[in-house]
Amino acid sequence: MVAVDALALADPFAPGGPCDPADVLRLRNLHLGARDSRHLPDVVALADPLAGSPMETRTRLALVLNGLPPPVSQFEVRGGGHCHFLDLAYPEYRVGIEYDGGEHRTPERARRDLERQHRLSTVGWTLLRPRSGLVLFRPRLVAIDVHRELDRAAERLGLPKITVRVARWR
Repeated sequence: MVAVDALALADPFAPGGPCDPADVLRLRNLHLGARDSRHLPDVVALADPLAGSPMETRTRLALVLNGLPPPVSQFEVRGGGHCHFLDLAYPEYRVGIEYDGGEHRTPERARRDLERQHRLSTVGWTLLRPRSGLVLFRPRLVAIDVHRELDRAAERLGLPKITVRVARWR
């Protein structure tokens, strides 16, 4: 899945440019019977060319594969004189999910991230930042945390609660 997202995000000016995920299926049709190729339609259906990193893809999959609706990738939030892009968002509920890699651990970057989070909260957004260990090894817990926050937002905003499609973790 990470590879399909990465192919779709490839630099459009690089030789070959970005790859349409449907191209992966066309290639598969030339190699029917290749190991695990029967899973490619499911993988392509989950692809998102807006995924900004492998961990964003993994975070999105943690949500979707555990029953939550697909979040919007690279969602633009304008307000308070600022413009921010959230890695993943449920815009109607004003819940954003950010995966912060190692570059966010410097004091300067951490300070800027806190300021950004404050600006987003002043315009009504809640931001969740799942840790890499949870995304990689306990993705179900990431989905549970996001679902819990979506429930809180639904109550706060008077919106319908999101029904989880996979009942096994509820």
